Amino acid sequence: MGTENTLERENGNLTRMETCYMLVPVDNYKNSIFMGKKVLMLHFRVGRTDGVSLEIINWKKAMERKGAEVRTGSGVVNVGADFVIQGLEHELDEESAWIRKTSLGPKLNKVEEEKFKERFYKKVEEIEKGLMAVFGTYQPDLLIVSNIFSVGENVAAAVALTNCLDVFGTRTIAIHHDFYWESNRYGELSCEFIKKMVEEYLPIKRKWVAHACINSLAQKELWERKRIEASVIYDNIDFDQKEWESPKELEEVMRERGLKENDLMVLQATRVVRRKNIELAIDLVAEMNLDKYKTKLAGVNEVVLVLAGYAEKREEKYLEMLIDYAKSKKVKMILLADVVGGLEEVYPMADAVSYPSEFEGFGNQFLEAVFAKKVVAMFEYPVFKSDIGGKGFEIVSLGDKLAPYENLKKIPKVMMEKAASELIDILMEESEYRRIVEKNFELGKKYFSTEVAMKKFEEIIKQFNRNESTKARFTDIMRIWKLK
Repeated sequence: MGTENTLERENGNLTRMETCYMLVPVDNYKNSIFMGKKVLMLHFRVGRTDGVSLEIINWKKAMERKGAEVRTGSGVVNVGADFVIQGLEHELDEESAWIRKTSLGPKLNKVEEEKFKERFYKKVEEIEKGLMAVFGTYQPDLLIVSNIFSVGENVAAAVALTNCLDVFGTRTIAIHHDFYWESNRYGELSCEFIKKMVEEYLPIKRKWVAHACINSLAQKELWERKRIEASVIYDNIDFDQKEWESPKELEEVMRERGLKENDLMVLQATRVVRRKNIELAIDLVAEMNLDKYKTKLAGVNEVVLVLAGYAEKREEKYLEMLIDYAKSKKVKMILLADVVGGLEEVYPMADAVSYPSEFEGFGNQFLEAVFAKKVVAMFEYPVFKSDIGGKGFEIVSLGDKLAPYENLKKIPKVMMEKAASELIDILMEESEYRRIVEKNFELGKKYFSTEVAMKKFEEIIKQFNRNESTKARFTDIMRIWKLK
């Protein structure tokens, strides 16, 4: 089953309705390695607009077209998950949030550490019970798990999932979009116990678990830190899908919130997270609106910034800072997170896309912009330089150097002026705009299409040890489960 999102009016307010539909089309892949297989995809959350959720949607659709039966599992924060596991979501689960906060907090003494261990294992038991029920009910042939074995947001979930896999022996592809060591928050852990858990379970080593990273830098560091070999499966998008369209209801909302007919729209389609450096998008739009560009922008009323992504709970203060900063720079910034179900709804309305992140595991919004055939103004973060930029994509560069500025970030003034002028030139010259976006689209399809990702999955699956002795018979599994 799947869901299709539509927008409707209810008591004058825009609400999201979900219509269920059957995924009928199956490609002619009689010899596909996925044909007839039951696949379970696990993540802390699914169906939202974060990068991992978007990738899961892409993989699910592609594997179903190849004949697989795919189910998704997540914590309580989800849209359309087939299985909901209590405790898997770490932000809204009070005890999981306490465990994470305590793990990163001040040093614990021995008594405090023992109490922490007790609560930690109680949470492990809760999550494990939910996972065992899912595995016992669905009995997947393949598990694809995202980030549970790599980020430190919910270490108890990693332990619980490991315990479950040690019973079922399900062939698993652990995809690591991010690692705990990439965040400064995990520099100092509160006790030896949590250090041991992180070392042992992030990620695990089992003969039925294959590892994959989404960029070559992470692949290299995983080997250097853990001596774990990993494949690289780049983030991807289906370049053969139909062209995206904006619903009329959303266009109406945009007008209600201040977008005018002759405005130029710069879209920031990411979540609101500090490392996304959204203040640089505000600076870019502010620069473009200066009087010195009025001649170039003949016929344009105003350049407007549209912020379509939601703010993580811990980033709500950052969103407030951005709103205040936009006001101080006299930039009209339209917020859409409360009405956008899928980011694909917004891209068709945009004239350009801003992507000023200083760090990304890969770059979903870059690929979305490429598919939507929009010019991208972006900061050249490390993974873009190592895995994407060299493929030949044309962008408006915001450089690769940042400086702090009153709790925000800045790029050199000369670089911002150059980027604004270059972006305006492209936007006002239709033939050049079309040349760039068509070229980028073809490159994206060649290197980062869903079909390319599926071939990577197939290669990994073929590498698994085909000895079925690692997988207990279901009756034995149920017997073991009852003994636990």
